[in-house]
Amino acid sequence: MGSYRLIKEHGIEAENAVTDFVSVSPHWILMVVRYSEPLTSSKARLAKRTAYNTGDVALDDDASMLNRVKAPLIITSSCTSMDISSSKGQYTQSLQAVLKPGSVNYLSAIMPGDWVFAWIMNTKEKYLEVLEKIRTESPANEWDDGLKFVGRVQDIRKILGQTPAGLKTLQYNLQCAGFGELDSHVFFDPHLSRNEKYIERYLQSMNISMNDIYTKAAEDSSEAGGIDINKVIPALVKAFLGEGLSGVGTASGGLQLSAGASIASEEAPFAYVIPDGIATLLGVKTPSKAGGMYSYADILEVIQGLQKYEDDQFPRMFFPKGTPSISTDSSSLNRHYTQFPLKGVFLPIPTSFDGKTVWNLLNEYLNPAINEMYTAMKFTPSGRVMPTLIIRQYPFSSPILNQQLGDKVTAFHELPRWVADPCLVRGIDIGRSDGERTNFVHIYAQPSKKTLISDIAQQIVNWPPLSDPQDIKRHGLRMHMGTIAAAAVDNKGGGPNEWMTIKSDFLMGQHLMLTGVASLFGVTLPIVPGDNFEFDNTLFHIEAVNHHCEVTESGKTFTTQLHLSHGMRADVPKAVAKIPTKRVKKKGHVREDMINLGESVINDPNNKSFAEVQNQLGQYGGFEAHTKALTELQDGIEIDIIAGEQQNLDLYLYSGIDAEDNAERDPGLTIEADPEANK
Repeated sequence: MGSYRLIKEHGIEAENAVTDFVSVSPHWILMVVRYSEPLTSSKARLAKRTAYNTGDVALDDDASMLNRVKAPLIITSSCTSMDISSSKGQYTQSLQAVLKPGSVNYLSAIMPGDWVFAWIMNTKEKYLEVLEKIRTESPANEWDDGLKFVGRVQDIRKILGQTPAGLKTLQYNLQCAGFGELDSHVFFDPHLSRNEKYIERYLQSMNISMNDIYTKAAEDSSEAGGIDINKVIPALVKAFLGEGLSGVGTASGGLQLSAGASIASEEAPFAYVIPDGIATLLGVKTPSKAGGMYSYADILEVIQGLQKYEDDQFPRMFFPKGTPSISTDSSSLNRHYTQFPLKGVFLPIPTSFDGKTVWNLLNEYLNPAINEMYTAMKFTPSGRVMPTLIIRQYPFSSPILNQQLGDKVTAFHELPRWVADPCLVRGIDIGRSDGERTNFVHIYAQPSKKTLISDIAQQIVNWPPLSDPQDIKRHGLRMHMGTIAAAAVDNKGGGPNEWMTIKSDFLMGQHLMLTGVASLFGVTLPIVPGDNFEFDNTLFHIEAVNHHCEVTESGKTFTTQLHLSHGMRADVPKAVAKIPTKRVKKKGHVREDMINLGESVINDPNNKSFAEVQNQLGQYGGFEAHTKALTELQDGIEIDIIAGEQQNLDLYLYSGIDAEDNAERDPGLTIEADPEANK
């Protein structure tokens, strides 16, 4: 568990230092990297298309025009306000800025599709330092440089208005989107390749390049082959945002990879080409394209795998276990994989590419029962703040389940956390909601081969829903249901059973967790969705971050707003280990059908399901061991409770739940019944 105190940004390094105020001088920079040729199509070529001239309508066939740019436009004092928002629930980041008129006509100077960078900082010294980096074309994405946004222009508008007093006003509104490349559509229509003599070779070539992905699961003898989530997602990112899939058909209308047609080669070499200056500002030095060109995949970092953290020292506290500073994948220096693979093997059904976005294709192989995927401007294992795609298992497991499952889950309290001193918090609004209540969880998955478990009803019997019957009796049924295309692990007792355990661990009791919003003095450091935030001995998960800066009548302001969830005690890991407990024996919950599982089948070896049930019971050491274990559970299991207080250990997780209740001291409630109680 690593903790970073936000107060360090303001020059206060002492761990126990206490301060009542901080001094800030907000500054911000917008930089627009403008293409020299914003128009790339030719109406003259379009008009001359005939049955014999069916080529494209590009204005210029010279590949060098792809990344040719003008002098960058650096905007500082002309930007009067700026909002930058990022959220785990929305994979595109947004920037909105208001520009005041001056010597530059922004409606002519900025075009849709131009690249935009944004920095925000709290001191003039840092502002001048970053400005110098930009002007000298040096990397400007260090830990404390304040880089908040990398994206493209979506809209630029000129707005002329008039106040009630008759005063005319003029402003420019700039709207930009980050990670919009993931919103690109993939187009595949075999009919457009009707003149391709080698379409079969093209399809075969594509299949060969995906061969290791489709057969990876076959390495495990318990499975019948499938698509491994840990292989397919990196391959799709590389294919659709980088070099493209190989294949002689790509030149004539086969699989057009996001950025359009390729040239007559065996690859799509110009998929999402970016200007060299973009890579330079982000410190990327290795282009992946022919002729030394950079692609979007070169600047998009990927962190993939179940995350475990063991280092509490900066900067390693922010890097999951197993991710080196430089990726071990020689083909790409910005791909970082943890030591622990994600769970999810998918049936090898042919993938439909046509009309889907890159993001939707990635989601098809995510296994959302227990995994999540989101984007952020994150401080990565490469030691830089970069546009990042994070694919990981949900990091909300309790310390109790973490002790049981270890490396199979990410404990909520081990995520890196940003600690806020009271002087940095402008306001906070938190509370609990019954809308978060869940007392019934069931996830159904497709098996990897046809077995007894292929039947839905049979799967429900073997992997029944997890429920809290006491809460259901109190509040009615509050369900979380899911059907996942990922294959179940038939003979290992895993699959949806394990998924339901992990998911129920953080869904049940979620109505007692704190959610809300915290407003801070502007944070220059790379605080992002997906990290944790600690304040007042309560640990929250950051779901969304909004940075707002503007020029007001009283001066410049910079605030950071955090949308928070999953609030619980910040000290739980130590508390669970140290609070005095004693062991008591309680009767276990045992289903009679599990005790009797397979009895009739075992008594009748001719039954077709005999071998299947034997396999199911194999994890218990056979039928006798299985029955013995369940009988012992029925007799009673030992659990820990807090000594002296007879208090549920689980309840200790929730911040403030076990605080002293002073209702009986309220004069309005007690004075008539017991006047002496208030003395």
